[in-house]
Amino acid sequence: MSYLRSLRVWLIADDHLAAVAAIRGLLEERGAAVEILDLDVAIERLVLERGGQLLDNLKDLWRRARGSSPAAAGQDGAPPQASAASAPPADPAAAGDPKVASMEVIGPDKGAEAAKAPAEQSPVAEQSGALEAALQRGRPDMIVVTSPRTLKVLDLVSRAAGGEALLVALLPDYNLGKAWLKGAVHAFVIPHEGLRGPLQEAGVDPVRVFVGGPAIPRAYAEAHDPKAIRGDLGLDTAQGPVALILGAAISAANLDELILQLSLVDRPWQPIFHVGGNAEAAEQLRRSARAHGLPARMLGEVANLHDFVAAADLVLTHPADGLVTCALALDKPLLLVGDPGPVTTQCDFLVSQGAALHVVDVLRLSAEAEFALSPDRLGAMAEASARVGRRTGTQEVVDALGLIVERRQQIEGPPSDPGQQAEGPRFKGPFEMIGAPPSQPRPARPVVSAPTSGGAPSTPLQAAPATSSASPLSAAQAKDQLAALIMEERELERTLEEARREQTRWHQRLELARQWNEQDLAREAERVLQRAIGEAERASAQLEQVRVQKEKLKARVRGGQSPPPGPGAQPPARAGEGIVGRFQDMEIEDDLGRLKARLRDELGKG
Repeated sequence: MSYLRSLRVWLIADDHLAAVAAIRGLLEERGAAVEILDLDVAIERLVLERGGQLLDNLKDLWRRARGSSPAAAGQDGAPPQASAASAPPADPAAAGDPKVASMEVIGPDKGAEAAKAPAEQSPVAEQSGALEAALQRGRPDMIVVTSPRTLKVLDLVSRAAGGEALLVALLPDYNLGKAWLKGAVHAFVIPHEGLRGPLQEAGVDPVRVFVGGPAIPRAYAEAHDPKAIRGDLGLDTAQGPVALILGAAISAANLDELILQLSLVDRPWQPIFHVGGNAEAAEQLRRSARAHGLPARMLGEVANLHDFVAAADLVLTHPADGLVTCALALDKPLLLVGDPGPVTTQCDFLVSQGAALHVVDVLRLSAEAEFALSPDRLGAMAEASARVGRRTGTQEVVDALGLIVERRQQIEGPPSDPGQQAEGPRFKGPFEMIGAPPSQPRPARPVVSAPTSGGAPSTPLQAAPATSSASPLSAAQAKDQLAALIMEERELERTLEEARREQTRWHQRLELARQWNEQDLAREAERVLQRAIGEAERASAQLEQVRVQKEKLKARVRGGQSPPPGPGAQPPARAGEGIVGRFQDMEIEDDLGRLKARLRDELGKG
């Protein structure tokens, strides 16, 4: 685009650095001069060039913006307590490195080094990042921000740079939250047409809104052949769909519960856990997978994580993981686990588009994972992801920036202000097998072979079987989770009962309004009735999930298998055919009965 030639652009970014680097590369290919600035550093350096009250205002506003923003909780795509496991990998194509798929030794020293790696390799850290140095090289024609945190100081930064630059808010993901509506910019670049609504409601002129993106790292923008990659990695989809569980979903606080829930999935599948350099999570993952009998692959640090994403049929991660947009670009369905916090808008949007399922409470993960892994659901979600994600997102962003320059006269004017190693089998190649029970022998003959770096086949890899060989849980071990499920069940029963009462009440009111020919009242009654019907349907579906989870846990205590999920699912058969088995069943039911009664009394008193 000729409009980009000789254009001086400032990209202000403190996150999504690999995607921002990709934007810079493409802009420079088209003749633009690009500066990537970390405003956190730039404001401190502004004193060398400007000083005075302006700097004091800038620093005060910036500190308040940082203080009020939950950056540590994953704002703008960074997962909570993000580690090397969840950060976008380095771009091996850009560095000229061959594809790498090697398992590195995970230990305390290695984990410490990995924790430092992102900061050392950050494109922003390698830049001077100094605002005064950028000003000395020339005033910008366009200032692009990729975080709503920056909007609070953008106007002052623009004035420090001369006050003539176009100010552009560039969404790096689908999280068009309220924070984006609290700054004054000339134009917005959003990644999907479905996000126009909130901007229009906030009073943004449609002429200022451009659709493109989101930008993604170069490695994810390349064409991938999932079938070929699975073959190279020793994965066989005949053994079930491949699910990649990213490090952002792995929390030390709930890791054991996560593995327990995944071990209850009653269909063939192949879980791969990516822990990166997180040695503590890797060790705990080995213990939990072994305890709950979940055969799985574990992946350490790799430079070609994009290949593993491409090979997966389902990606499970935290809603705030920066790799969400990368997975969507490769048409991958998402199972999002955890509280979305500051990325609630993105999470809700992806669920509404059919590209993702969301589970806030890990206690419901098993039922939702089983649903997501069904062939029909996987296919539908993959199609939805293809409609939402963009492998050409970076190019679209650059094209949108060119259009903004081209249409400068239309949009110029006052900026729009919308208000240690464990025992067990190990494998060459990228994977370590975890979760096989100690009593389970190694397979006598290969099922799948993973290539080594020299191309020779390695030790065979096993897929997760349809039936689990986990040791039975004791009633005491299951009691905490059962207690939580019973409380949820009780609350959902109340919610469902209330929704059905509302449904009956508003159905009667609708009929009455029609009899009296009160059309406005009839429309309002119908609207509320539909809302009550929707609430009843959601509560009923959630209640069914909770009851399925209860039966799964009870079956695990018996040492048997859980019944197939879904409507009409029958309780599991008795685990014991003899006297011992019958006593076990009675003990479990008696224990659950006492627990239910106690919880009912406590809730009744509350």
